[in-house]
Amino acid sequence: MKPESISSGIKRLQLGISSPGALPEKALDVFFDSTWINLGDAPLTVATVAPPQSSYQRIKDSGKKLLRRLSPAYHQRCTKVEQAREERARRLDALATGPYFRPFYWNYDGRLDFRDETFSFLFSEHFFEHIFADEAHALFVECFRVLKPNGVMRISVPDADLRTYGPPEPVAFDTATLTSSKRGWPHPEVHKTRWNIYSLDLLARLAGFQVRPIFYCDKDGRYVQAWPERGDSAYPAEVDWEVICNRAYLLRIPDSLVIDAIKMESANHMPLQPGTVLPRADARIAQTAGGPTHRS
Repeated sequence: MKPESISSGIKRLQLGISSPGALPEKALDVFFDSTWINLGDAPLTVATVAPPQSSYQRIKDSGKKLLRRLSPAYHQRCTKVEQAREERARRLDALATGPYFRPFYWNYDGRLDFRDETFSFLFSEHFFEHIFADEAHALFVECFRVLKPNGVMRISVPDADLRTYGPPEPVAFDTATLTSSKRGWPHPEVHKTRWNIYSLDLLARLAGFQVRPIFYCDKDGRYVQAWPERGDSAYPAEVDWEVICNRAYLLRIPDSLVIDAIKMESANHMPLQPGTVLPRADARIAQTAGGPTHRS
């Protein structure tokens, strides 16, 4: 199949978007514009049929109606809430059914249906833990391909083993039960790969990226928060600073492992030699640990 040519205004891609109904307004404000394509689970729809009301709810609604007749100020507040809810429903429906969203499923032999060097920014939050490491590497390589030179892929995953702000994540963690899964590895809600800063850094660099760590715990027990600011020397000058410096769309920070994987203009896919990977990662990661905010 021939890779798709997209509108020139689209420059950002999200992999594994959550259901729109779970997104707060601050995230919708970022993703709900003509610069993004959001790839996620299908079907992505917004429920329009209200569930049956209980007797208690019917009595409560009757009381609200009476209060609205008696209090113009209360009626005005209720009207504003209803208008905001209706506007959100319209936005969610447009995101689910319009050009902003496309169904997405990834496996080892997959391919992103876009031409080379299409996007300036890619984003994925708590998706890569749901696929195995070999599948993740294949997707990293595809992300490298569709990124423009000097483009950035921002990745957020659970810091499964090294996190100091909570206990290690259970093996085969199930996001539905919040315990080790009894439903088997293939279930989509089961975490299949346990990430830490060293493994995520390694996989990104094997795909050709340079890595700028942002939030992570290291093997010495330090919890580092090193949010980038405009002009950060780790990035090329031409990066998409508008999203690089914006935290609004990251829903699980600071308690996540977050990196920026940068496709430098001179990047290539030459494999790293065994024995050089972890020392280089240690040296660079240690530099960010001396940044403005970290705690043990």
